[in-house]
Amino acid sequence: MATMARDGWIALGESAVCQRVVYDLDWDLSNLDAMHVAQSPTGAFIGMARDDRKPYFTPGGAKSLHFPLCIYSATGQLLRSIPWDREPASILKLGWTDNDQLVAVLDDASVRLYPVYGDPVVLSLGEEVAKNGIASARIWPTGLAVLTKSGQFTVIGSWSSPVPRNYLHYVFTEQPASWTHVVASNTISGSVELLVPVANYLVVVSEMDHVEKPYSSLQTVQVSPQANFWACVLSSFMLEIRLAQTNQVVARLDLKSVVECDSNGFQLAWCGEDAVLVVFAESLIIMHMSGQHFAIDLFEPVILTEAHECCFQLTSTELTMFTPVLYATMNVFKIGSTHPGAILIDAIAHYSRKSAQSVDLLEGLLKDQQLRIALATCLEAAGQAWDPKLQHQLLQAVQFGRVWMDQDVTLRDEYSATCQRLRVLNAVRNRSIGIPLTALALQRLGYVGLVRRLTRARQHLLAHRLAEYLHLAHAKVEIVADWAKLKIMHSQDFDVNVLVATIVARVQASTATVDAALDYSELAVAAYRAGQPAVATKLLDHERDPARQVPLLMDMSQPQVALVKALDSFDRDLVHLVLVYLRSHLLLNEFFKTVLACPRAIPYLEQYARDHDRQLLRDFYSVDDRHVERGYLHMENAERAETVEAKLAELREAVTAFSSTRKSAADQKIAEQALDLVHEQAQIAKDHCDAGASTASLELPEGKSVNDMILYLIRTGQMTRAAKLKSKLQVPEKRRRTKVD
Repeated sequence: MATMARDGWIALGESAVCQRVVYDLDWDLSNLDAMHVAQSPTGAFIGMARDDRKPYFTPGGAKSLHFPLCIYSATGQLLRSIPWDREPASILKLGWTDNDQLVAVLDDASVRLYPVYGDPVVLSLGEEVAKNGIASARIWPTGLAVLTKSGQFTVIGSWSSPVPRNYLHYVFTEQPASWTHVVASNTISGSVELLVPVANYLVVVSEMDHVEKPYSSLQTVQVSPQANFWACVLSSFMLEIRLAQTNQVVARLDLKSVVECDSNGFQLAWCGEDAVLVVFAESLIIMHMSGQHFAIDLFEPVILTEAHECCFQLTSTELTMFTPVLYATMNVFKIGSTHPGAILIDAIAHYSRKSAQSVDLLEGLLKDQQLRIALATCLEAAGQAWDPKLQHQLLQAVQFGRVWMDQDVTLRDEYSATCQRLRVLNAVRNRSIGIPLTALALQRLGYVGLVRRLTRARQHLLAHRLAEYLHLAHAKVEIVADWAKLKIMHSQDFDVNVLVATIVARVQASTATVDAALDYSELAVAAYRAGQPAVATKLLDHERDPARQVPLLMDMSQPQVALVKALDSFDRDLVHLVLVYLRSHLLLNEFFKTVLACPRAIPYLEQYARDHDRQLLRDFYSVDDRHVERGYLHMENAERAETVEAKLAELREAVTAFSSTRKSAADQKIAEQALDLVHEQAQIAKDHCDAGASTASLELPEGKSVNDMILYLIRTGQMTRAAKLKSKLQVPEKRRRTKVD
């Protein structure tokens, strides 16, 4: 087992780096030098496009003018091909975001973000960059930086708020041969810093300031993932590892003494925080923090991709991973190790051979109180192991040792968590999935993040099984929703009822134990955008919230259905919303026909129109031959009118409305009397003004009752006029006398 565990180890002093071929690639590409190539931080996806500055020849020898922008899996399977014509813009640089979006920086100062599947997002780097042009660019998982031909940096510090910021306070008169970056989370300034070797200085440029540090003959610098160290290559091809804070040299190696160095170009990348990889045309050199190094001959071009805890090496035939061998694994499997973990491995080896020495070894660990340390070390080593057979043997050793200990709840929980984590890792590392995820990468990503990435990569079955296994109930809802949208998009020829029934059955089966139900309105939107309005309508029937149903139905040009749904909800505001929509999109006659076809909507229309559009209510009563209601409406309008002319007009309309039906003779008479009353009030007001000061002390009866008018006439000595008004308006004698008294 120890020999198997050390396969691929490159010993570097007391430490080691493991070189592991992860996948053989299925593609048929042989000229990676003529390509822009970028691998995602998890290693799951590879982006590739032609480098227009280099010639590319097809296998037959013909020069190729066009090459699509492609996204491959880590196993070399083509996932997406995006047609690309160099006429609009050429690609200068490819990279990946931390949520698996391919980033393409173009020479027209635009940036395009391509998800593995889905529509791209286009960003602009600003007019200044477009005007001056881009000389070079760097892309990292959380942002990018470009150096313009005018010698100034423009930086996007975060993809969540992709606003370009121009570092205008420092200008490079000559284009630097190389430069690198430090992310904002690892800087004191709180902004992205650029490290640029210039002459005898290392210029550190931040958003608001810059610092020139003396550094002779510096050619290239690369910052470690946690920004604790710098890897520097001098012009003399001396490789140095320095502390970032103090600039103290930790390790040094003369590269010319190891391999034949080529000044035309080399790659520099970190393998975690432990070692540095340097690639020349025919050699790869690994230097550990201890100063130990190892050289590997190369027989084809390679491309290094630096991840947070490892480094990927991509060739035209295979994907290789370099990972530091962590201390737990070293303690267990290092040759000659006397660590308790190594003793436990020896004990189970003797036990498998039925040797009594296994008991002696275990009793020795118990006597020295080191069995708990041995179990924890083997368990940690199992969690870091890549080979399932090695994982099984290490876990078997832990199980063997646990028998000799009292019940340890903490160890039991750690064992269960490790087994769970290894099942997940083995599932995603499988060639059919193709995600070469390390244990540390999974810890940083989290289970929810992994499931979401699988969903975006359209690995819905595995994502759903992992969500069930890990009890991620809400993640299951997201997975099913994404699967349903994809199902709708690719089921144009399916029977509508069968398609909806399939989706609903799967949703109900997957979300039966979830507190938050799936939002069917999102699926309806996806169906409508996919050109399947019938599917969208049927899906909305399963939406529980009418507030989500109704607006979508109106957007899908089904206002009649929306009106019925709104009425079923008994939500007044929702019904009013539909009515307003119908009024704005239909002719008046069509609007009234729609409302009359749904009698339950009439009271809502009356209520809304009475408060907001009384003319609409009047037209509705006219169309529906509701003369009495129209008459009452005019009477109300007359009471609200602010001028005499408006009151008279409304009262005349009321009289006309009441006269249109025999059932409202009494109402007609009341309206006529009100009309006469307003006439008299207007005339009295006119006479009052003509009378001048003689009546100035009396209050005008305008807007008052009949009794007030008669009282006013009596007090002003107009007895005859008062009698005529009494007779005309048929005021009872008793009422008049009581009022006068």
